[in-house]
Amino acid sequence: MELRLAAILMVLLCSATDATAWSLFSSSPSKKAPPPQLDAGIVVADFSIDGGGKDPRGAKLMENARRRIAAGPATCWNAAYGRLFASCADIMADKELQSRLARRQQWHLSSCFQEDSGRPPLPNCDERSDMVHCRKRLTDSEEKVFLEFFLETNTLCHQLQAEAFKHSTERLVNNLSSSSKAAQEKLEVIEERSERLLQESENIHDSLSSIAAQTDNLTAASKAIGDQMGHVMEQSKAISEQSKEIARAQEELKAGQEGMRDAVDAGMAMVEESYRSLGDGMDRLKEGAGEHREGDQGPSATSCRPRWTVLQQTGRRHWERRPASRWRTRSSYWKGQEKAVRGLTDLYSFLAKATCKA
Repeated sequence: MELRLAAILMVLLCSATDATAWSLFSSSPSKKAPPPQLDAGIVVADFSIDGGGKDPRGAKLMENARRRIAAGPATCWNAAYGRLFASCADIMADKELQSRLARRQQWHLSSCFQEDSGRPPLPNCDERSDMVHCRKRLTDSEEKVFLEFFLETNTLCHQLQAEAFKHSTERLVNNLSSSSKAAQEKLEVIEERSERLLQESENIHDSLSSIAAQTDNLTAASKAIGDQMGHVMEQSKAISEQSKEIARAQEELKAGQEGMRDAVDAGMAMVEESYRSLGDGMDRLKEGAGEHREGDQGPSATSCRPRWTVLQQTGRRHWERRPASRWRTRSSYWKGQEKAVRGLTDLYSFLAKATCKA
């Protein structure tokens, strides 16, 4: 921070105007500028050069000149010192003009001294006239006064130059101090904002890292889902193959059911035919039994057993030739048929026994 402030101060010093601007000579050196303030309202202590322009004789002459100027704006001293201070810049800057202007100003000062001391003023000396011709008209005492004010004029200009330089330097340093303070505050604000930006950059970096990690996790999850989708596709393909096999089995089962239905229909036809055969046999049996009662029972009784035995075997054979019981939709029907056939068998046995006994 100190290096930056020093650099800023050097730049401001290098870019500043000349501290010894001679326009300052036209203003009263006793007035001081108010203390500079920062934007925040903090008063900065004035910079002061101790001992600047403190030549005892020059300070005394300057104090006398200020006192005489303060006496009133219409006095001779006010006009003379005003012209002197206004021309000091030219007197100190240009050696060629120094002698002419200095003598011209000391002429006015000497004339004021003469008036102030109760003596007659110096004779009028035209601005375009040569000072040598004007001095020839002076008395010895007036010439001494003129010479004294010649030395006073140079001393006053040097004193005014020193004070102007002092005040200009103090003002410049104070301005630089104010500028450096303001620059320091701005640099602190910039540093604070830089730290804030750095923190925000770190936060953004952390967010980007988190996003990258989440992206990696999403990529891994997507890959896992892709693998699972591959397994699902394989299982779907296997299920599709199994579905095709089931469809083929259903077709075969349907064909088998059609064959079983045809077999059941054929079996039913055989059972009906067997019933008709049994009915015809029963009728013939009854007729044979009637004939046996009317005629001789010896030979008929002997021959009836084989006939009933044949009928009984015929009924059992028809029962055994029934269709398979796994045809579940006809199970109740076959149970009824089984019961009927057993009843007929028992009837055949009873009739055979009865007929033979008769």
